[in-house]
Amino acid sequence: MLSYMIPLLYHRAMTTSAIESFRLVVFRTVADRLSFTQAAEILHLSQPAVTSAVLQQATGLSQPAADNVLRQLRDAGIVTKASGAQRHIVWVANDVTQALDAFGTRYAICNVIYAAQVMFNEDMAAVMCRAVNDWVAREWLDRDPRLRASIMVPTQSPQQAAQEIERCAADPRFVQVLMLANTEMPAGRRYFWPIYEAAERHNLPIGLHAGSSYRFAPSNAGWPSYFIEEYASNAPAFKQELLSLITEGVFQKFPALRVVLIEAGFTWLPGYCWRIDKIWRGVRREVPWIKDAPSELIRRHVRFTLQPADAPPDAKQMERVIDQIGCDDLILFSTDYPHWQFDGTSAFPDGFPERLKQKVMVDNPLSTYARLHEPVRAKEQEMAR
Repeated sequence: MLSYMIPLLYHRAMTTSAIESFRLVVFRTVADRLSFTQAAEILHLSQPAVTSAVLQQATGLSQPAADNVLRQLRDAGIVTKASGAQRHIVWVANDVTQALDAFGTRYAICNVIYAAQVMFNEDMAAVMCRAVNDWVAREWLDRDPRLRASIMVPTQSPQQAAQEIERCAADPRFVQVLMLANTEMPAGRRYFWPIYEAAERHNLPIGLHAGSSYRFAPSNAGWPSYFIEEYASNAPAFKQELLSLITEGVFQKFPALRVVLIEAGFTWLPGYCWRIDKIWRGVRREVPWIKDAPSELIRRHVRFTLQPADAPPDAKQMERVIDQIGCDDLILFSTDYPHWQFDGTSAFPDGFPERLKQKVMVDNPLSTYARLHEPVRAKEQEMAR
């Protein structure tokens, strides 16, 4: 079984990340109704960023109150008193238990979401991406042989991104190239082709993860007022990127390239394929290099992660959607750990066909990620440093 997990990156100079601050605010709300220890257990607040200062800053507690809360958490064994390095070990151990052991996972791909990909200075972005990739290899991949990772690349500079792919590709534990699904221009533009050329040469799929560089509004109608609007706008962004890859001829130029849409959902696919196939038949003279229907190119080159699943309310409708997709090879098992959508061990939505679970958990990931078949040798890892 292959799973996706997303480690939250804590910079040594930061007191907390925005995500951790949000979780701590939620923690305070839950603690008001239960207890501090129960709230911490529910929200898994065992990260090294949980300190008295962070509690004070993110929850509005006074210093004495924050000290008291932290004491309670430590007495309950939820937050450790250990050193930073030891706390990181505890943190990783917790993630391993929830994200790997709970599923009997053979491999898990770590995808780091960090601001390096949205910086305006392309040289700074390249340095930060390199640092993140080194951090992932040292702090995660070296600690558990089941872990694999995506290569974070500075899409602001495709040439430097290709160089980073060349550097990290020496380590076979890097199995994918990570990009955001909503950047400054559509993903199919030739501007990005050096990234795709390097990825194809090293048998690395391109992972398009939900997210934006926020150079432009996330919707065609402008900037939204609420998070629900911004969050829902990710689905149209994936559709646009998918069609751009097809119409710009990326899959004709790089016939061995695979693209994985991460956190895109998949139940929207049948209606979208019907629509773009119909339009293509009417205007195919505009894009004569597309010899096959767009839906066929999607089935051949594109994969979708299972979670978070945009499942219909009726379980019977789920099997109908799978049948309408018309291909058993498209979906890859994922858990979306540790995002708030994480469904625990109930990763498969109700009504998902039993006949496909083996393919989704094992066969499809192994056929998508060629590097999962490659042995990892200590010498290769050392060379990658």
